[in-house]
Amino acid sequence: MCCILFISSFFDDNWGWEFSDCWSDSYKTLIYCEIEDGKYYYFALGRLLSIRDYLIDQSYSGDLCRELGIYSYSDIFRCPKYEIKRVKRENLLTKLLG
Repeated sequence: MCCILFISSFFDDNWGWEFSDCWSDSYKTLIYCEIEDGKYYYFALGRLLSIRDYLIDQSYSGDLCRELGIYSYSDIFRCPKYEIKRVKRENLLTKLLG
């Protein structure tokens, strides 16, 4: 984690060095969104963080981690492991062909 923070400091001169900002920015790199059946699924480390009917606008809401209630790794690991239907189908197809 420290290595990521060190390297990322070379790319953005306006980045704040407050501890909470650094952790929040590093957690944001773990979060990704998948859309399925009109729902937005937010994941981190293979765990389901949230299901929304709308895409979270990061420029408006400010902090994605705060919006999803993620403040530490333990918050991520409390969430259930989850795969959307597309990923389940891909895994099953890989098993069948491989």
